[in-house]
Amino acid sequence: MAHDNLYILEKLIRMLDHEKNDIYIHIDKKLKNFDANYFFNLSKKSSITFTDRIEVYWGHYSIVECELIF
Repeated sequence: MAHDNLYILEKLIRMLDHEKNDIYIHIDKKLKNFDANYFFNLSKKSSITFTDRIEVYWGHYSIVECELIF
């Protein structure tokens, strides 16, 4: 799950990039101007899947809902 610190998401994708890893990412719907293609191209060995975007609120059931999407 990511909502605003895309620099950390980029580093995480690069560190997890391995042929045995599948990476599933949820981007909060409240984040505007998100370029998914940029993040798809970061991975050389892993497959990246972006889940459907929903608005997530801290301490709310939406956090669990986000985890159950895929």
